[in-house]
Amino acid sequence: MYNHLDFLIQDIHGVNDGRLSIGWHVSLEDILVTWNSLDSMLSSIIDEVNHAAQLNTTFMKSRLQAAQDLWKSEIIKKVKI
Repeated sequence: MYNHLDFLIQDIHGVNDGRLSIGWHVSLEDILVTWNSLDSMLSSIIDEVNHAAQLNTTFMKSRLQAAQDLWKSEIIKKVKI
């Protein structure tokens, strides 16, 4: 039982070579920060759409493309690893 729990703890904390510790908690923290950035970006876009008298479609497409790129590079890529 102890060995199983110890293995799970090491798996969660990851590898620590004295210089860098990489594990699930690091990846989850990175994803949370990125998720919050994405949420903020999308909230900003929604506010701009709600308050805009006229929509600049080029501007909106570029903002949505940036959100999609962030999603693909930071969330999807890390989940697949």
